[in-house]
Amino acid sequence: GIEALVKCLSSSDPDVQKNSIETIAQLLLDYKTRSAVKDAEGLAPMLELLKSEFAIIQKLALLALDRASQDADNRGALRDLEAMSKLVDFVAHPEWNDLHVMAVMVLANLLEDSESLELVKETGTLKRLVALITDQPPPDEEAKGGGAKGGKEKSGSRAAKKSAKDGKQKGKKS
Repeated sequence: GIEALVKCLSSSDPDVQKNSIETIAQLLLDYKTRSAVKDAEGLAPMLELLKSEFAIIQKLALLALDRASQDADNRGALRDLEAMSKLVDFVAHPEWNDLHVMAVMVLANLLEDSESLELVKETGTLKRLVALITDQPPPDEEAKGGGAKGGKEKSGSRAAKKSAKDGKQKGKKS
């Protein structure tokens, strides 16, 4: 059942990971399965798959997280697993640009939970996300950096890489 699939998410074989997360993502179409995945402690391994070197595994993990995060209990569990911060970290990687929209969709689901919304405000995670989306350094980072090269240079470098990679897409953002 679900427990066996969840166990396979931690396999060292990427094919096993891919097939397991793909199956879980399909099962999550049924709202009854959403609590079963949480009960089987499957949310943490799904978050870990965001670190995979294989884009298809990351994409399927985001799909599964999107479906799982449509359940209020799962949103609370994902908040406890610091999913918001992990998803913002994911968005910070310009090389995963093609999956950023999916990650932001999961974040949007998580923000339906009022406690998560308060948490992202308190921890600065929301500022980080806005800074990543707008290619601007977070206000805190800008103030700390002042005239120093620290945070601003890193952010500018990230923006330059993202801009180079996005090419034509940059003009389409609103």
